[in-house]
Amino acid sequence: MVKKLFFAIALLMFMLSVSAQDRTFEVTSTDGLTELKVVGNFTITDSDGYNWTLYDELDKGNTIFIDIFQAT
Repeated sequence: MVKKLFFAIALLMFMLSVSAQDRTFEVTSTDGLTELKVVGNFTITDSDGYNWTLYDELDKGNTIFIDIFQAT
């Protein structure tokens, strides 16, 4: 009985940690449409060599603005 309870708790904890890997964000396009999107965690390196991780910055309470552009 104890083994089954331990296994059930371990399975529940694993499932919660897997489901916590994605977060839902409100995304507004240039035409004004707003929709919810699921974004996984990622890390980028800026031009000064500093690493930024999305979820770490959100956990600190920072607002994230991602501007994607292409230089020609």
